[in-house]
Amino acid sequence: MPYNVLVVDDEEIERKGISFLTKMFEFPLSCREATNGEEALERFNRESFDIVLCDIMMPHMNGLELCAVIKSINPLVKIVFLTAHAEFSFAKQAIELGVYGYLLKPIVPEEFSALMNNLLAACKEEEDLRKQAIHLEKVSMENLKYEKERKTFELINGLYSSTSGETVLSAKRMILISCKNSFFDRDKQDWVGELHQLLPERSYELVLNETQCLIIIEEYKEYHFSDFAIAIQQMFQNVFHQLVFITGSISITDYSQYKTEFEKLEQLLAYQIFAENSRILIQNEQSVQDSELIKTSMDDIRKAFGAEDVSKVKYHLNILFIQLQEKTNYSRFYIKVMLFEILKLVKTKLTDLKEDEQQIAELIENTRHMSGARSLIDSLVDRWEHGLMSSPNYNSQIQQVKKLINKHYMDRISLEWLANKVYLTPSYLSFLFRKETGISLQKFITSFRMEQAEKLIRETSMKIINISQQVGYINQSYFCSLFRTYYGKTPQKYREDLKS
Repeated sequence: MPYNVLVVDDEEIERKGISFLTKMFEFPLSCREATNGEEALERFNRESFDIVLCDIMMPHMNGLELCAVIKSINPLVKIVFLTAHAEFSFAKQAIELGVYGYLLKPIVPEEFSALMNNLLAACKEEEDLRKQAIHLEKVSMENLKYEKERKTFELINGLYSSTSGETVLSAKRMILISCKNSFFDRDKQDWVGELHQLLPERSYELVLNETQCLIIIEEYKEYHFSDFAIAIQQMFQNVFHQLVFITGSISITDYSQYKTEFEKLEQLLAYQIFAENSRILIQNEQSVQDSELIKTSMDDIRKAFGAEDVSKVKYHLNILFIQLQEKTNYSRFYIKVMLFEILKLVKTKLTDLKEDEQQIAELIENTRHMSGARSLIDSLVDRWEHGLMSSPNYNSQIQQVKKLINKHYMDRISLEWLANKVYLTPSYLSFLFRKETGISLQKFITSFRMEQAEKLIRETSMKIINISQQVGYINQSYFCSLFRTYYGKTPQKYREDLKS
């Protein structure tokens, strides 16, 4: 790539002579010309130049004056004086201004060649140093960002052990983005730029898996979740044609809050099953129409009781109570009617409930807090579950799902595919899996794949790209990022450390 040179001299023959010499010696220079100092300064402000070859004695503005102004604009520019005057006074001022060197007129081609070779070598050395500094700064920023991502991963999974009384130095908030389909396993450069344009400067992302990405917002005083969420939702719809669900946390001021707040964000995503379009899911605000959700939940509860599927009963009761707890505009009478209907359904399953029926009815009648009503209903359903002679066979279904993951983890398996294999709805399978294992299905798949990848790195000499494909990740960059999040090192560094 050629260096840009500005040749400043009031004599045209001198300007053309320098241009001729640069071509004759085949220097990588792109020359522009100016007839005096004022014209040169005007051009210097419009264009970028690496080198200035300048006569000293010129009308309007002499070379020394021009040099002083240019150096104030760009101290890195290399300046060479062209002059017929070899007086010490000029040389002294030139040294004080930081001039690279000078050439006496008439210019001797060999002297011009020697000086320009040295000057270009100096330019190349400075350019290499700048590139190295930029690279080191980039690496430093990437390492800092990775450390934040790693720490966040540990915090939301309860793996980070802080010292007693340690607190987060600045308030933070989390935004969880969940796509209906796989999205975040593509190259970050394809989407992260679009996302960061919508977020505050001090924020970063942590990709959790193919469908979920967690955004951490740091030190943002005027936080308006709805504004961010709407902008993110519209971007995903308009640019990437993705159906997304977005939840936001409260302000986090202590390390212990990360895990609990993240779990709340995940719980809010239970509303996804009722949505056919993108949704912004806010704590203490409704995410779907109340009447639709209540009707759907009650219908599903009745069906689950009829099928004697205690797990499905618990699942839909959970959805119902989440909605009732989040909303305050339901009348107590309306809530009690629903609770008594559920009690009536429980009565059909519990043969020993009659002696407690009046007492339970009074508790429901007098309950003032939703948590008390939920605790009562949950205890009755637990009682039914324990008394069933033959409970639903969900344990074998979860075991079957685990076997499917073990067999097909190298493929692009999804919640929908697994649910279809065990004849369950995706939402119900997701609920059962979390209930039985304590973690989400997607997290289980990702963790299983990471374990298999670690084993291959440790026990084989397979190339990293082949290991990535072997455990189900076509995008090697995404695989390496996930592996580093889980194990604290890139796959290659992990292997190198094992050998050492």
